[in-house]
Order: sequence, then C-alpha cells, then structure tokens
Amino acid sequence: MLSVQKTARHFISSVGATAFSLLPTIFWQTYEKLENKNDEKTKIENKLQPEKLVLQAPLEERISFFKSSIRESLARKRNVIFCVPTIHDLYFWENALKKGIEDHVYSFHSELGKKEFLRRYNLLKNESRSALIIVTPIFLFLSFLIDNLGDIILEKEGSPAFKEMIRPYIDYRFFAEMASSELKTRLVYSDTILRIETLYRLEQKELSEMRPPVFKLPRQSEIILVDQKKDWLTSSQNNNLSDQSKADLGMKNKEFFALGRDIHELIKKNLAEKKHIFLFTLRKGLSGITTCQDCSTVLLCDHCSAPLVLYNTLEKNRIFICNKCKKKKDAEVKCSVCGSWNLKPLGIGIERVITELDRKYNKSKIFRIDKETAKNHKQAQKIIDDFYKTPGAILVGTEMAFYYLRKKISFGAIVSFDSLWSIPSFKINEKIIRLLVALDEITHEKIIIQSKNINEQLLIDFKERNFIQFYRSEIEVRKKLSYPPFSTLIKISYRGSREAVEKEKNNLTNLFKNYNPNIFMAFIPKIKKVYILQAILKLNNLNIDEGLRKLLANLSPAFSIQVDPEDPI
Repeated sequence: MLSVQKTARHFISSVGATAFSLLPTIFWQTYEKLENKNDEKTKIENKLQPEKLVLQAPLEERISFFKSSIRESLARKRNVIFCVPTIHDLYFWENALKKGIEDHVYSFHSELGKKEFLRRYNLLKNESRSALIIVTPIFLFLSFLIDNLGDIILEKEGSPAFKEMIRPYIDYRFFAEMASSELKTRLVYSDTILRIETLYRLEQKELSEMRPPVFKLPRQSEIILVDQKKDWLTSSQNNNLSDQSKADLGMKNKEFFALGRDIHELIKKNLAEKKHIFLFTLRKGLSGITTCQDCSTVLLCDHCSAPLVLYNTLEKNRIFICNKCKKKKDAEVKCSVCGSWNLKPLGIGIERVITELDRKYNKSKIFRIDKETAKNHKQAQKIIDDFYKTPGAILVGTEMAFYYLRKKISFGAIVSFDSLWSIPSFKINEKIIRLLVALDEITHEKIIIQSKNINEQLLIDFKERNFIQFYRSEIEVRKKLSYPPFSTLIKISYRGSREAVEKEKNNLTNLFKNYNPNIFMAFIPKIKKVYILQAILKLNNLNIDEGLRKLLANLSPAFSIQVDPEDPI
C-alpha cells in the first residue's frame, strides 16, 4: 500500500516496521480465519472527490450532524469509517450514533478477543448492506479491506492519543490522510476545538469547511474566576477569622488550604440540592514538589532524578514516592545539598484536596479517580457509576476523569489553574484550553476556576468563549518562535551510561551541525542508572531533505526518532 510507504517515509521508519505498527496483533493472529480476504465484490464506481474537510462545532451539534450525514452515506450504499482516539470515546459515540441503525453498526477496539474480532470482521465482510464502522486508531487499516468506502472521519482529532507513544511514533492522522487520498474517499477532521495546525491548514486553503467553523461556543455554564491571592485561606488570613468561622471551615491555625471560600460554598450548595460536583486537580499526592526553604533545592529521586511527590499512607503517615520509578523515601529527610530540615511541599495534589474534604464533609460520599484508585477501565467505570448514583456526591480527579464523565454534572471546579502551566510543552496553551472546554461540556450550571492571575488572556478567552481570539494569539506566538505549523520538529533520544551519553552528545553535534541541533538532557534526565539525552532539530522549510533523511535513517537502533513529537522536552 502506498499509504504505508508514505507514512514510513514521513516518520523515518522502515516499511516493515510501519506496517507492523499499523496492524493490530489480533489481525495477524486471526489472519488465516478471516473470510473473503481476496473478495472481489462488485464495487460502486467512486465518484467522490478525495476531499479533506474540517468540522469544528460543539459536541451536541457534531452528534446531530453526523447522525444525518452518516445516514445519507448509508442510503447511498457508502460505508463510513468513524475513528475516535480512545476506547472510552468509542463507547460514547457508538451509543450516540447507533439508534435506528443498530444493524448497520460495527465497532472494533483493543478489548476485543480473537473470537469476537473474527465474528465481527467476518459479518462485516459478508454484509450486503452499507455499514458504519466505529474504530480506534489501530483499526484504521480496515479502510483498505472494506469496499465502497465513502468517508473516513477522525473525531476528536485534537487528542494526542492519535499519536503512538512507542516506535516508530506514528501519527494515525497522517496515515488516515494518506489512506483517504489513495482510496479516493473524503476525510473529515472533527472536534470542538481543532488543532492549531489543522486550523492553520484551513486558513491556507489546504483543507475545506464542511460547514463554517464555530469559534464562539454556546454558554454551557456560568464561569467564575476566583483570585487566589485574595480568596485563598492562607495562614495570615486564618488569624483574622473568628474561631467559629475556622470551625465552620474545618481549619487550624497556620495551615495552608487548597479550597477557597467559593468552592466551599459550591460544595454546600451541591450537598443541599443533592447534585454532583467535580473537582479537578492536576497532580497526584499531597503536593507536586518539595523544596528546601534555605537553598531552594528541589527534592529529587535518588534513583531517576524526577521530583519526589509527598503522599499519605493508609496508616496516615507521610512518605515521598517517585511517580516515575515508584521508589519510596521516608518523609523525615534533609536537603541533600545544604542538610537543612526546612523542606516545604509546594503545589496542590489530589490527596491534599481529599484530606480537606474528609475533614469538612466527612458525612458525604467523596469519590476519587486517578491512576492510584483506578488501575483499569473496569475500576474507573465503577467509580464513575457510583458517583452518578449518589446524590450530592463529590468527585475529585485528575485528567483521567474526563474519559469517563459523559453525563452532565451540575458543578465543576479547577482547584489550581496555575499548576497547569508546569507542563513543559509549546502546546501547553492548546492543551489547557481543551481541558477547560472538556469541563465546560460536562457542566451545566457553574464552574469555578481558582488562579493567582485571573487576568490571564487564556482565561478571559475561555470565559467569553471567544476561541477565534485564542487561535489568533496562539498562531502569532508560534509564528514568532517558529514552532509548528511553521516548522517541522524532529526529536532524537538516546539512553545510556553517563560516559556513553557524553560521547553521543558530541557525535550528534558533529553529525547534525548543518541543522543547528539543540542538544540537552531530558526533562527527567535519569531513570535508575540510565541517562537520557535528547536533541531537537527545527526545520523551518518544513520538509526533511534527503541528506537529513539519510543521516537519521543511519542512526543506530539505540536512538529513537520522533517526527512532530507531541512534546519536544
């Protein structure tokens, strides 16, 4: 397939490795039992133009639009591939689209066993009627096995889950575009807020509108921005409160609090009216990092140099845990640089929020969802189901919660908005706006955002739901700094001993000297005794020339190469 060759070329990989990555293991395991592998059915002449289209609209509008457009395609005897980034999205869209056409809908995802995959695939291949095939990215290869394909739809196209996290780091969106051109089908990029790169391509006429993009989203809920500098319950403010006020808030003297007055009032309202509230926190543990107050050193893991996170144990003791390598360290430690005991936890973690809620609202049911409490899909779904069944329930969670919160809730809050900026990425503004929009889509009454800078333009754009201003600002910054879509980034990574890393650093400097490489130690520079070196090449002409392609292809397997990485750090 030409699409596989083009994908392999783009991501500096072999055709064999790319094909292996694009085909799920279950396909190879069941290949001999698949029916009609060489099916020569009579095909309908493809009169469709291989258009590349975009649809930017609120979720409810997209659901309504696709219900109509998919039924039109089925009536014209055209099959439709509807690709979503995760299995959670697949379940949601399958339920949203199948009503009235249940017999025409097939879904394929990674949780299917061999027997069920065979059953569904063979039914689909022998199906005389047109079908809607809902898939996760690994099953996009079905595009080449299904006759009379009309559309390939990439829903929630802004999700990083379309990009593989292992070699050869393929972006399935790129493969889908190559496939649609080869198969002469329409390709649709769809989301509430499309990627900056996608919108820029639309602006440059590389893509076309399916309908005019919606930049002014409808009001889902009231948004309240709370200035933490004024509202946060710091120790100095505590001293100005009466004993009764402190008791009402479950407070002690000289104690830091994550939840401000407005969130407490919202929780009280939620409990009284027996509704549902979700409190979002970015970090696990009590606090994200711990620093020495005497020399400003950050407490790091001895094993991998990642910041240590403070946790509560089941016995209510405190302990430091490295989220990277899971090594533990006693909380009674001294600064490794100056020997001081004056260590201070900074930031707001999920356990700190839970602790405050337990102290104040111990009679209510508090639910928590993160990787510590939900190890798999089944556990996570049970937490959410129990949350929805409990009147007045409070859910505290990390970004994982957004995969499971599909029904509307009354109230939402971001406990510490400023912590979102701690993620090192040139796409951080876009990631934050997606998170805010995701919270807005599931909340129908009120959202509270706690921040020390409520005049941040991104927050103002979100409150006004003015995303054309956000796009213009973001594209201008990227143009000024020469980030995608105005350049192509290539990330080269190497792991080894300290001596090997130093040697390869010099080799990379010389090898890519004509491309001005930026070479540095990774954000987490060491895991166990293995050091991690990274190099970034920024190509302002967008294309990878043959000389560079040859240099990259000739690197040893010890180096990993990512073209257009989600995060360059």
